[in-house]
Amino acid sequence: MAKDSKPKIDRPMQDKIGQELRAMYEELLRQPLPEKLTSALRALNDVQSSQESLNDAIEAPGPTARRTHQGGLSPRHRIA
Repeated sequence: MAKDSKPKIDRPMQDKIGQELRAMYEELLRQPLPEKLTSALRALNDVQSSQESLNDAIEAPGPTARRTHQGGLSPRHRIA
């Protein structure tokens, strides 16, 4: 829709359509998510948490390698 054009459906009609859609989907929204989707979301959350923990460990303060000459380690590399 272009910036200057107005909606083809007026506001009261938009509100009525919204009410009807909410009524149609109300029962569906009350149902629990399927187990397959719940498991996938849980797995995704676990991966995200693991990634955040890894990032925190990488960014943790600690001794840094100082060899920067002759192709050595840069100060950004941490010594384990």
